[in-house]
Amino acid sequence: MSLQKLLSSFMHFCLLQKEARNRFALAYMIFKRMIQVIQAMFVFTILIHM
Repeated sequence: MSLQKLLSSFMHFCLLQKEARNRFALAYMIFKRMIQVIQAMFVFTILIHM
């Protein structure tokens, strides 16, 4: 399952909820944090292999 499909279905699920805006804000914060972690791991891996 691609990330875009997963993200779109997750956003669709959030919009079905009553507090769609709050849930989206929370999901966006979590998503941004996940991207930061992935970037940090990526850079760390590159530094190790240099």
